[in-house]
Amino acid sequence: MNRTPAMIGAAIAVLITGTSLLAPLGTAGAAGPAAEWFRPPLPCVLVKARLVPPRSGFCRGTSFHNVQKSSASFAVSTVALGLSPAAADAGSAAGDSAADADTVASAATAADEFLALLSDEQRAAAIFEFTDLDGKSASWSNFEQSEFDGRQGARFGDLDADQKDAAMAVLASVLSAGGYEYVQGAMAAEDLLIPGNIDEYYLAFYGEPSTDEPWTLQFGGHHLAIHISLGGDILSVSPYFQGVQPVVFDVDGTAVEPMASDTNHTFGLFESLDDEHLAAAELSGFVGDLVMGPQIDTGYPEPEGLPYTQLTADQQDLVRAVIADWVADAAPGLAGPLLEDYESQLDDTVIGWSMSIDRETPAYMRIDGPRVWIEWLNRANPGESGYHPHTVYRDKLIDYGTGTDVVPDVVEDK
Repeated sequence: MNRTPAMIGAAIAVLITGTSLLAPLGTAGAAGPAAEWFRPPLPCVLVKARLVPPRSGFCRGTSFHNVQKSSASFAVSTVALGLSPAAADAGSAAGDSAADADTVASAATAADEFLALLSDEQRAAAIFEFTDLDGKSASWSNFEQSEFDGRQGARFGDLDADQKDAAMAVLASVLSAGGYEYVQGAMAAEDLLIPGNIDEYYLAFYGEPSTDEPWTLQFGGHHLAIHISLGGDILSVSPYFQGVQPVVFDVDGTAVEPMASDTNHTFGLFESLDDEHLAAAELSGFVGDLVMGPQIDTGYPEPEGLPYTQLTADQQDLVRAVIADWVADAAPGLAGPLLEDYESQLDDTVIGWSMSIDRETPAYMRIDGPRVWIEWLNRANPGESGYHPHTVYRDKLIDYGTGTDVVPDVVEDK
């Protein structure tokens, strides 16, 4: 059943009054593609999250220039966050950015409006120096707050309703509709996993928001870390840690799977390989965790695996789709130039895996290009059966908007 805005609003109203309709669906497992593909000449549209079973199919000859994220129109940000309807719908507007200059201006305005609502004490705790690479690197993690207390910035649980709306508007200004939708879903899932942990998301700024000078927006909590660097001549949307637990949950009788597209494209790529190519893609040695996860900013391994040039046309399309699943969570005006750079380097890109490529067992997969780096890890659910994703997207050249030529102290101390 397709959910209408009125149905979503009714469900959210019940949730805000304290009667939660959210419930995990048990063992999460994707069955079939979650993205809806259309054959040319219709546009090829990726839907980030799955709300209703979509059609299967495949878009041939896809390039990054015509791959866009599209909102599946679910407003779960209001489920546990207490946000206004305007804030819940903000991601759809964010996906309309036409040019990088417009995106930067919109983001700077949204950030200034948020900061203007903070007290002097809150503002002082939310703004740092753009060049503080140590601070940027040390202040994000996939761990929950009880296991990692190094996050910086304005704490979501300390914000009033207007400040929360403004904080989400900042995110909407730099994310595509699909990216904003994922954030909503990840935060709603977190409130299911650890009730009250929805308060433990932090929004920080490295540098004063501006169109002319560089600054970095950092937002994160358990299973989520966003870094968007913009202003002046700077453009970076990494590091970006993306995860979710529970993988699938229920909103008023409708299954929501925030990372459905990512799951089906990533596993679909490796499942499509024949035995010979699967053997060529297997990484030497055992890889049981993210290689370039939190606080690991340098030391990329030498490229190994199956070259992009040895893939079929359909498989090459899937590589593009996987990369877009992460990069295109940023607003089109930010993601577009980066995707063009990555596309120009695809012939020098390799794919690899370790452990397995099974959706229901420990699994590790990655895409490794001259700049783009994307990892997927199936992580065992603590204390229960099943797995959930830990993933990271990094740019070897321009993470944090500055690159990582200087090794942060936190890395040296590990």
